[in-house]
Parts: sequence; C-alpha cells; structure tokens
Amino acid sequence: MPNYFHCAPSPTKAETMTLYEAIKFAIDREMSSLIFESDCKFVLESVNASLALQNEIGDIVSSCKDLLSTCNSYVVKHIRRQTNMTARTISRASLSLPNPYIFHDVPSYLYPLIINKMA
Repeated sequence: MPNYFHCAPSPTKAETMTLYEAIKFAIDREMSSLIFESDCKFVLESVNASLALQNEIGDIVSSCKDLLSTCNSYVVKHIRRQTNMTARTISRASLSLPNPYIFHDVPSYLYPLIINKMA
C-alpha cells in the first residue's frame, strides 16, 4: 500500500486506507487492547462481514482483516458522525499540511478540542 496519494481518493477508500494504516501502526508498535473507531459504517460492516468485496476497497478490507486476525485484542467499532467531530476537525486541518504526518505526542493546539470532547 502506498504511503501517499497521487490524487484524492473517495471518502470510502480514504477511510479504509486510514483504518489499514492505523492497524498497521498499532501492530508495528506492539500496542494492545485498542479500539479503532470510524463513522464510515460501510467500511466497518465490510471489515466484519464474512464475504469479501471484489474491488479495490475489498482488497484493502482484506488486508485489514489479515492484520486484525493477528491481534485478538483489537476491536473495530462504528461511531456516529456527530460523535466523531474532533477527529473530523483534525482531519480537515491536516489537509493544509504539505505531507502526511504522524503525531507521536498530542500537539498542544489540539488540547482544547480533546478537552471539549471529554466534557
């Protein structure tokens, strides 16, 4: 899977690729007992379905399933879009970054968003 995009993928493909990268990130860092949340119901239903989609998104979903099968303590869960506003705000802000970036620590400018979410 490429680590960059030559053009903007569809929202469903972007969600699927993001889930794949998040699972891979967690496995590479030996994280355990994680819950991966998404507001894209189609992707989560596809990950939890026994049948495979016969298209590019299905290939990414199969890769997600393969990774998930190696860690029984990982859970993939649907959340409502309204509940996911903090993640949406952060993802929209990331569009202004010139390159993909992984935050290893929470940047201080995100604290208000996270605190408001927890309140």
